[in-house]
Amino acid sequence: MIDYIYVKKIFGEFDYKISLENQIKLIIGPNGCGKTTFFKIIHSLISQRHAGLYDLEFESIEVGRGNDILKLIKKMYSHPNMEDEEFSGEEMKEDIEYYLNGEFIGVLKEQKSVGLSYFVNNVPNLFRYGAGYIIDRETNQIYDKNSIYDLIKKYHNILPNDFSTLPKEATKFLAEEKIDFISTERLLHEPIDIDPYERNPQPTKTINVYSKKIKDLISNNTSIYAKISQNIDQVFPKKIVDILNAGSVSIDKAQIQEQVEKIQNLRNKLINTSVIEPNNQVEQLLIEDFKDMDGTTLLVLQEYYKSTLEKLESLEPFANQIELFLEKYNKKLNTSGKKINIDHYNGFYITNRNEEIIDISKLSSGEQHEFIQLYSLIFNTKEDQLILIDEPEISLQVSWQREYVEDLESIIKHKNLRVIIATHSVQIVNNNWDKVLNMGEVE
Repeated sequence: MIDYIYVKKIFGEFDYKISLENQIKLIIGPNGCGKTTFFKIIHSLISQRHAGLYDLEFESIEVGRGNDILKLIKKMYSHPNMEDEEFSGEEMKEDIEYYLNGEFIGVLKEQKSVGLSYFVNNVPNLFRYGAGYIIDRETNQIYDKNSIYDLIKKYHNILPNDFSTLPKEATKFLAEEKIDFISTERLLHEPIDIDPYERNPQPTKTINVYSKKIKDLISNNTSIYAKISQNIDQVFPKKIVDILNAGSVSIDKAQIQEQVEKIQNLRNKLINTSVIEPNNQVEQLLIEDFKDMDGTTLLVLQEYYKSTLEKLESLEPFANQIELFLEKYNKKLNTSGKKINIDHYNGFYITNRNEEIIDISKLSSGEQHEFIQLYSLIFNTKEDQLILIDEPEISLQVSWQREYVEDLESIIKHKNLRVIIATHSVQIVNNNWDKVLNMGEVE
């Protein structure tokens, strides 16, 4: 994992040096000091979308990890400007030079910008899909201008051989790094409901996407659970035969009772988070009185409980995520009498104090911002990832802002995430000035 990031002369003026020794770093400063540009630079760098760096104004980037330092330097040079095959003066262009531990390892040449039209004209299955979008008719995947790098990655074979090719040493250095960017435009999501006759598809609300996406996550996790269960069940008969053939085996009724309690507690958690549904047959088996059972029956039952617990434990990490989300978000909603719930059929849904369902898209702007940030941090992140959060305070009431870092700390410890926050709000900082890079006074 990267130890520090140093970007010099954003807008020719601002230097950002961020140590990532601590899990959370806050950048506070007024508008115009380059906070969002810093995020765009770091996101482009670590996600290996380096062609985007030409559109961002800076002098150099340096990232350190252990004993290694990767450095990128922008170099300006004059280039003959040829129009209609006639020389028409000089224009300034940029190259990006790469250095690893001080040694030059290569250069990225500035390329002519590629827009959506390039792909429509060169990829047979891509078509215009209203203003600002294209669609892949084979997959129904929609792309917009922010998806250029996904298109480059998918259709790299139609691009020039040297297009956005990074030095292999830089690619290797960045290969293990993971990053996500929670931007200020988080309330809207690219269109997901494909209508081939719709000429101007509109972005949908992210909160609607996420409230339904949880159903897919439940389905995916239960499919994994089914495969694990199948594997365990396949070897269960042999385990029983081996145990019975082994002859005398000690039976600990206290241990069996402990297994039962663990299973009951775990099942309750999985049911309450809608990861599994109630099963009366299983519940009945768990309350059976085994005091009068003979030794052979107890041996089988003990192994059955052990296998059952192994199956259920495969779902526990996902249930913990849902439980954490419900806990954090309901803490915010309870003052307004609302509550967030979950089931297999609706995904996440909201009820009022009369237990009537409320359209989740009708939540206030602040409630939606809080939902999206919590969901992104809990469900969309990966282990050891660097997360960039731009202006988390947008539309949040003051009390929520003051709790933000504390809530964040309780979330990120489960995945060893590191987070950089850019903010205008001293309320977000609260009592965490030891974590702050101060880029200037804010109102």
